[in-house]
Amino acid sequence: MNQHRPASFSSLSNAPALLGAAAILAAVLLYAWPLSHAVLMQDDFQILAQSWTWQKTLNGLLAPNNEHVMPLSRLLVFVVVQLAGRTTALPFFGVLTGVVGLILAMVLTHLFVRRELGHAIYGLFAMILFGVSAVYQQAVYWFAASFSVYALVTMLLALLAAQHYRHNRQWGWLSACIAGCALAPCWFASGVLAGPFCCLYLLPTEGEDRRRGLIGWLLRLTPLLGTAVFLGVVWLTAFSTIQHLYHYQVDNTTALEAFKPLTGAWFTVRSVVDNLGLGLFGITDVTVGPIFAAPLILLLFAAGAWWAWRSPQRRLALLGAGLIFGSYLLIYSGRAAWGYDEVRMYTPTWSRYHLQPQLGLVLLLCGGLPAWEGRWFRLDATGPLTRGQTWALAVLLGVSFLIQAPRGALCYYRANLPQAETLRRLDRVSTFCQEHHISADAATQILRGELGKLDMEHESATHEDGWEFVYGSDHPSELSEQERNDLVAAAR
Repeated sequence: MNQHRPASFSSLSNAPALLGAAAILAAVLLYAWPLSHAVLMQDDFQILAQSWTWQKTLNGLLAPNNEHVMPLSRLLVFVVVQLAGRTTALPFFGVLTGVVGLILAMVLTHLFVRRELGHAIYGLFAMILFGVSAVYQQAVYWFAASFSVYALVTMLLALLAAQHYRHNRQWGWLSACIAGCALAPCWFASGVLAGPFCCLYLLPTEGEDRRRGLIGWLLRLTPLLGTAVFLGVVWLTAFSTIQHLYHYQVDNTTALEAFKPLTGAWFTVRSVVDNLGLGLFGITDVTVGPIFAAPLILLLFAAGAWWAWRSPQRRLALLGAGLIFGSYLLIYSGRAAWGYDEVRMYTPTWSRYHLQPQLGLVLLLCGGLPAWEGRWFRLDATGPLTRGQTWALAVLLGVSFLIQAPRGALCYYRANLPQAETLRRLDRVSTFCQEHHISADAATQILRGELGKLDMEHESATHEDGWEFVYGSDHPSELSEQERNDLVAAAR
């Protein structure tokens, strides 16, 4: 006898795929203005110059960029330079790099949460709330900061490996998790937290088998091996350089001396309120001030604890809280000397700091949702979404986009016409070099000697010479005097 499901459970079989695609499209649209009006900014020039050729990439593989020892990012920059093919395309490819990383992070967030909570609705909720957000937008549109997105992607891969290990206890997955924890900081310094976060995820929760004693606890701490390997390499190759970076020398301190956890904790309190709390509603460039921050964080902390305590899936909520407070504490402790209000760390120009905390907020919210199954919603045990759930997620997607779109459109660097003209000038030189088989090094040396340093024409200071951004010929030949003169003429 055929049994029919109730009408409330009639579902669209392709609804999850359509909603996921719509979430990705909405996330990309938040960066439509940066993609169409892309510029290079600050550290972009230095990073591009150091990976302009394969030899330069290899030579600087372990050279730190500020606090970041980022060999994987160096390799990615070389790929971006090659794919761009011309200087005027570099700003667009810089923004595109962050957008592609965001898409990967959204997909992995969906997979992680869906597997953890056992239903597509949770994965889609997380994907929408994390990806369709401008809270961390600078981490996506600023090329030099976009590597933090790839550090997050690698951390999510490590968490997925840890998740597989927790479910089937296969050593291969634990090894993959360790590898992911070692590789995550090779993109950006924030990835150094991948190991501690994976350990936090692997901690036993109520109802799990805890009888494995010391061996069980040691296994749960093995992700720290990956972190230790990375830190060991940094200690041997770059620690002294990082200790004496320029922005620490201004105050006559080292990096370790500038690290102030108590100040970082206070900045964390303020940022949770000013950035995560208000940012969830699309509010930016606003601070509630130190007087209101303390009571508000206590209220938010109590609400978060109540939300998580009711849930049978506290592991996810605990991981989310760790992402929020652990990430902020590390970042703001290292930036303690800069001052929260003095440099306005709650503004869009500092939004790169909120990438991991925003994911943490999403995981915290997802971790509490299962407590409300049977009250707010009912899940079909076979997996499909009901029409009501499909519409609810569609509304969440639409509301999230409308709330975040103004910030996505308005909070980007202003257009820089002189820089655009300089990039076109470099394109003319590159075309000449490729047509006349002139190498990039030869062109740079000649033009620097004849015309001096080329300013990249941006508000931010850069020590890089624009002539370093010439695409030369891969098959150079000997340069005649006439070609030398024509090269200089083309560059004027």
